[in-house]
Amino acid sequence: MDLKKQISKALEKYKYAKLNLANSKFNIYEDSVSLMFEDFFYPRFQTFGDCQDLAEHFLQNEPYKTQRALGSEPKYFGGNDEFHYFAILPTIELPSAYWALPTSSRLEFMEYANPLVIDPAFKVVESLEKSDYNLRDLPMFQYQPVKDLVFEKSDMFQSAPLFFSEDVGLVEIAYAFRTPLISRRFSNAKPDFFSTLEGKDLDYLKKKDSDLNKIITNIQKSYEDRVIF
Repeated sequence: MDLKKQISKALEKYKYAKLNLANSKFNIYEDSVSLMFEDFFYPRFQTFGDCQDLAEHFLQNEPYKTQRALGSEPKYFGGNDEFHYFAILPTIELPSAYWALPTSSRLEFMEYANPLVIDPAFKVVESLEKSDYNLRDLPMFQYQPVKDLVFEKSDMFQSAPLFFSEDVGLVEIAYAFRTPLISRRFSNAKPDFFSTLEGKDLDYLKKKDSDLNKIITNIQKSYEDRVIF
């Protein structure tokens, strides 16, 4: 089995979904300035979760000499202000001075070296050149993981991924126009809003996948039971 097929096989167990929100007790707190989802980002670094969880689990548990990467990907996170977390696997030996180089020089070297992009979230295993991914940062250390998801109450669109599948797209918990809601991104398209957390339009998404149904239902119930200060 060649390397790309071997890695693709290893990625089969990874799922871009906040499965911890499907059944666990989930607390939501609201005050005049923010809406907080307690323990939204825990547990961390499993074979399920957000892009950082999946990439870090791959980095720490799979037998490949991969590195962390932040950047854009062509379908869902292509905006100039958006970042996606994934892994890269250099296909040439790194010079001994590589780790002492500034980030800009390491980025330049990696773009020349054309490493394999390994993205457990979207199941991508492809050379950087062919993948249409762009490198923006090469963190040398794991980012300090946060615990809670906090939305500031403003007119800005804020979101965090909940679930992904090819037929559903990328489903997110979002806060926009001073309203919490579920949104869905399609490939190369802006989010499609599904009214509010109580909106009947969410029934369509619930019918598409049993895990997604549990996640949305638990968030709706938790939002109804939220603690308001």
